[in-house]
Amino acid sequence: MNIKEYTKKDGTKVYRANVYLGVDSLTGKQVRKVITAKSEKMCNTKISRAINEFEKNGQTVRKVSVDDFKDIAMLWFDSYKLGVKPRTVQIMQTRLNNYVLPALGEYRIDKVNSIILQQIVNQWMINASQPLNGAYHRPKGKGKDFKIYFNIVERIFKHALSLGLVKDNPCVNVIVPKVRLESTEKKVKYLTAEQLKIFFEYIGALPKEKYTNELMTGLCRLLVASGLRIGEAVALSWSDIDFKTGSVSVSKTTLRAVIQSTPKTDKSNRIVLIDSKAVEVLKHWELFQAKYFMSIGKGKQELVFPNRTGGVLDYQTMRPFLIKWLRACQLPQVGFHGFRHSHASLLLNADVPYKEIQERLGHASIKMTMDTYSHLESDNKIKAVERFESIANF
Repeated sequence: MNIKEYTKKDGTKVYRANVYLGVDSLTGKQVRKVITAKSEKMCNTKISRAINEFEKNGQTVRKVSVDDFKDIAMLWFDSYKLGVKPRTVQIMQTRLNNYVLPALGEYRIDKVNSIILQQIVNQWMINASQPLNGAYHRPKGKGKDFKIYFNIVERIFKHALSLGLVKDNPCVNVIVPKVRLESTEKKVKYLTAEQLKIFFEYIGALPKEKYTNELMTGLCRLLVASGLRIGEAVALSWSDIDFKTGSVSVSKTTLRAVIQSTPKTDKSNRIVLIDSKAVEVLKHWELFQAKYFMSIGKGKQELVFPNRTGGVLDYQTMRPFLIKWLRACQLPQVGFHGFRHSHASLLLNADVPYKEIQERLGHASIKMTMDTYSHLESDNKIKAVERFESIANF
């Protein structure tokens, strides 16, 4: 190894050496590195440092940082997201970013012990126990799912243990507090039959032959007639709609304007019947859509609700129109999901059984349907008392 002296154009001197570090343990190739310094002594120091780092890294230049908890968490997350749906990946990413990594990310993985973890879990519990003061949502950093956050930490340490990066799992000695938390009141936002009439009369009076107006009319009508999730509706193809039977076949959904080949749950695969008015509106939209795309030089579209260029619609871009129209009607801001809730409310007050509503909505269980909508049965409760009074002649 020779250290050579060079004179730069500005007259300053530098010292340079082409150093042989060894054979890379991963690639089997020889590894060389050019070292440059302002003095011969500094050059020798850099050479020694490069050789030591190469040896310390397992005789490879492909360094994988596994010093910090965050490094291990990302290794685990890369494997985790390969076997789950995109929406599940989003949820896990949020939990990592909002809770796990802020608490542990900067720690060296081998320095995390049971005492540190116990303090973190206790703090999560304390944050979750803060008074809600009537709020419908917990603020960021005060989530109630601290047991889930700790479970994520456990899974990351098990992964580190399997890779031989830690000698033991400090999670085994941590006690997760059992505490009864104040529950947020889940306010289901929906429109009544009278409010829906006002809304559809308003959009029916909007200028015709405008793409957004026509699309939103068809989309909102379908949502309230079927109870579909907005992502499910946007993913529909015309082949999924049978106008003769008035049925809609649901088998996929969208996420960030990307169609997912599977819906939210197994129960979400379903066929939903819709009313004749919805069929009529969809037929009109199909005709308008065909004329529109022909006018811009494109043929028949496969998607029921594509964007203006024929691509998958990002329904978030339609939200401002919905907000504007609801405001113009002086109606509650229920969002697109509010049409799904409206559908369920109308069915409940028409005495449709929960089991049928569950199947139409694609809920995983009837318990989910009852937990979500049982408080909307005010009309039915009155009917029940009236029926009782009519037969209680004893």
